[in-house]
Amino acid sequence: MPQLRNTPEPHRSDVLKLIGKRSAELERIVTEMYVRGLSTRDIEDLLRTPEGELLLNRSSVSEVTKSLNEEYIRFINRDLSCYDLIYLFVDGVYESLRRVTGRKEAILCAWGILATGEKIMLHLSLGNRENCETWTEFFREMQNRGLRVPMLIISDGGRD
Repeated sequence: MPQLRNTPEPHRSDVLKLIGKRSAELERIVTEMYVRGLSTRDIEDLLRTPEGELLLNRSSVSEVTKSLNEEYIRFINRDLSCYDLIYLFVDGVYESLRRVTGRKEAILCAWGILATGEKIMLHLSLGNRENCETWTEFFREMQNRGLRVPMLIISDGGRD
């Protein structure tokens, strides 16, 4: 906490009172900014009070983004054998990796509808293109994690 001169009262930040030192809401905001392409330095710069006081430093931002990557690793490695899958939907969504380059990369997505009617995201992966080789590897990853063959697979009918 900052120290104040010539006053017996300690400094009390109204902003810090509202969000705490590292609240779940602050971490959610950091995660959202990172997912939308901001760097840790950009996020640190945005998380300052009008007086220039840091709400979250770069190393804390890195911790939050590291936990996001760990969550993704758990997601893409989880067991899929427990799902009674009826329909499997697959598609590639193209997103810019960084605003500066403008280069787009495919995010291969698979989601399904279970016998219970529940919708579930099954897998996400980066792919240079939506071609036969990339999709084959994508399906093999899910199959190696125990995904059973669904009744129907739906795609957008890519030519490759």
